[in-house]
Amino acid sequence: MEQCSIPPQRTIHTHPIKRDIDIRTSLRYGCTTFVVDNMSELKKFLPYRERVGLLLRLAFSNRYAVVDLSKKFGLDVAEAPAFITKAESLGIRIKGLSFHVGSQSTQPEAHVLAIKRCTALLESIRDGAGAPLSLLDIGGGFPIAYAGFGIDIKPFCAPIRSALKTLPDYVQVIAEPGRFIAAPAMTCLTSVIGKTQRQHRPWYYLDDGVYGSFSGQIFDHARYPIYALKQGARTESVLAGPTCDSIDIITSSIQLPQLEIGDLIIATMMGAYTSATATAFNFIPKTPIAVLNDIKKTIPSMRRIP
Repeated sequence: MEQCSIPPQRTIHTHPIKRDIDIRTSLRYGCTTFVVDNMSELKKFLPYRERVGLLLRLAFSNRYAVVDLSKKFGLDVAEAPAFITKAESLGIRIKGLSFHVGSQSTQPEAHVLAIKRCTALLESIRDGAGAPLSLLDIGGGFPIAYAGFGIDIKPFCAPIRSALKTLPDYVQVIAEPGRFIAAPAMTCLTSVIGKTQRQHRPWYYLDDGVYGSFSGQIFDHARYPIYALKQGARTESVLAGPTCDSIDIITSSIQLPQLEIGDLIIATMMGAYTSATATAFNFIPKTPIAVLNDIKKTIPSMRRIP
């Protein structure tokens, strides 16, 4: 795969909780921007205060998100001014703010509210004695279309773009639309390795499951679009994974044609939080990833990456 050739100084270590070795390793590779959300984390940067610039992560709860990430991370906005003042007294530079409104946000209001609160905070700091903060990371949460879930991204982002226009001119905006970019980039190809009839329904056992590429169904609350390549009359069926655990059921109700051993099942939108959380439970290896940069040129010599 081609390297992105991005200077390490442009990267950000966004996890609010870090070990000292994580900080040192990141600095060794050239990353100098880190995220913090509490005083304990701030003090970890005392030995490196001449080399780093920090973003303060703020918490914005979001009832429209599938996973509300502010439950675990983020400082309350009301505590931010005192936190920034303390950092300045320690000689640690806070150069901006960050937030994440949560995974798969179905409404843009959470982004808009967070941007407005951050704008007010940035302007109050500029009007005070402290140095102005010049960076705002608006995180991710931009929705993608899984099965039964679809949002037009342009109208979704319109109020967010309007809110960003209210920021001071000196503030640079960055975002983390990971899922929105990554999810459509991968399709899972799995096959039937066993079949039976249970409770008057066909059960098909696949060579991948929720301990593997479909782990996002458990960890990420995702339901991927699934279909069979085979055509024919459809009946309500069950798709199960290959492990011996009864929790390893991909779907307990899906309309499928009659399948045979070796028939293929396709799942799309599988590029986000799938292989990343896959395991080798029961000694079943993770599904290999085939990288196709140019389908016409690379199919004859498809490279498999374990």
